[in-house]
Amino acid sequence: MDKQATNFAVSKLSKDEFIKHFSVSKCQKEYREIKTVKEAFLNEISPSLLSIKKIYSEDFVLAYLESWLYNLNDFLNLVRKFNPNQISETAFYLFSDFNFLKLSEINLIFVRIKKGSLGTLYQSIDGTIVYSFFKDYAQERTEYIFRQNDLKEKDNLNINDKASLILRCLKNSPNYSQLIKKINKTDT
Repeated sequence: MDKQATNFAVSKLSKDEFIKHFSVSKCQKEYREIKTVKEAFLNEISPSLLSIKKIYSEDFVLAYLESWLYNLNDFLNLVRKFNPNQISETAFYLFSDFNFLKLSEINLIFVRIKKGSLGTLYQSIDGTIVYSFFKDYAQERTEYIFRQNDLKEKDNLNINDKASLILRCLKNSPNYSQLIKKINKTDT
């Protein structure tokens, strides 16, 4: 299912049906096999926060994000947890700056937080901590996209450009002079 088909399918759901189909626990089950940025980013059946907003409303998406934060708050055994105002404000900032993320990516971030993959929480959590985890993920996602674009560009190079690229890489090699000697011997 592509992005357009996913958005069409989601648009056919009422708000209540969306909440049932994309509850935190359902997303955790649906996306449990996703372990990498690549897998989360490329998941075609996962709607983005922005597409959900377009179908329902911003208030709906904010309340939905709050459900993820409440779930995190309940999961973590911390002394100082989120209060309801912090949850509401954190959801607002997350949506404002990361509305391009898909639910598969949101799930991956929260799984990483819960597993401690992103660092120790030291008995407290707040919006700045969660925001920084989202920011780090967004940076990792951006790097993945740039790497993919670089690979595509390299695939489209003609033979002269590829040779030039190889030579530039070789010049940075500590064995450059030995390689040149070998190449010159094979030419004679």
